[in-house]
Amino acid sequence: MAASKTNKAAPTKKEIDEAVAAKLAAAGMQAPPQPTAIPKSEGDQIWEKIKGLPLDIFALPNQTVEMHCKRIQLDPNCLHLKIKAGAVLPALEETLKSVPLPQDKQWKLENGIRFVVVSIETII
Repeated sequence: MAASKTNKAAPTKKEIDEAVAAKLAAAGMQAPPQPTAIPKSEGDQIWEKIKGLPLDIFALPNQTVEMHCKRIQLDPNCLHLKIKAGAVLPALEETLKSVPLPQDKQWKLENGIRFVVVSIETII
């Protein structure tokens, strides 16, 4: 005897949320608040600005910062990058000169033991 199968589509997230909200309302309860977006740290904002910038390195076309630098999550107030080759550092410095900043700010690159720290500092 063959069992009959029905092709019923699975409910969508919106349908499930509406059903749960209706059951909670019927029981006199409220749904928990939806999580709010977490604001991006300064390191996240710097990475978003520079990761797609062109990098003039090794005389190769179409090179970007993201291809030669890997982000390391250490301090949220600045950006830590692990660079693939030493030649990336001067190329990165030249690339950052092209990124506009307010007049009282400037890029700061610090070469650490295993990584480069990129931050924006205020000029005094």
